[in-house]
Amino acid sequence: RYEVPLRMRPSPDTVMLAESTGRIREQVRLGRVTVPLPPGEETLTVFKGEGDDPRGRLWIPFADATNGDATYKAGRYVDLIRTGDESVVVDFNRAYNPTCVYNPEYACPLPPEENEIGAPIPAGEKTPKFRQASSE
Repeated sequence: RYEVPLRMRPSPDTVMLAESTGRIREQVRLGRVTVPLPPGEETLTVFKGEGDDPRGRLWIPFADATNGDATYKAGRYVDLIRTGDESVVVDFNRAYNPTCVYNPEYACPLPPEENEIGAPIPAGEKTPKFRQASSE
């Protein structure tokens, strides 16, 4: 199970992230978390998303060794659960595909290079298998 409580090291900044459409969009980089994975620790960048919560949604766009095979080729996202002012839970069981997987017209931020995990993260949502409509 890939659920671990972490202490986030805040370092707010605005950065530009590439999107699936080829454009670049401004994102708020909030800090970094270190995740203990079986092959070793990975330090990942946390972003603040827009949402109903006045503090904003915290999320990590990430790529891992399953991309292009079991999971979407460009990577996935995981939303974080706040457990304190600087504490969060990263639960890779809740990793999900970006919207552009289902509709390529959506502009989805791509994981930055610092969020590329060398190990596979087998938890979370996999690549959808779309069925072709039958010709009856």
